[in-house]
Amino acid sequence: MRAGTMFRRISKGASTMIEPKFTTDDTVSLIPSHYISGKLGKFKVVRLLPMEHGMRGYRVQSLADGHLRVVMESEIA
Repeated sequence: MRAGTMFRRISKGASTMIEPKFTTDDTVSLIPSHYISGKLGKFKVVRLLPMEHGMRGYRVQSLADGHLRVVMESEIA
């Protein structure tokens, strides 16, 4: 195998990164589900996490009690 044939080239300027919907310090609410109560209140985005299985994750902190949790972008209202 020739050197350089193992990887596909991406044209210069092309971006495969998907921009996150939320950024650090944004205030968000979570979508209630069977394991997320609708009474949780507001959260602050503390950190953007790497893409996992095509979905963006976020570390968020409760503004009420400081509790930290990890949520996927689809769980944020």
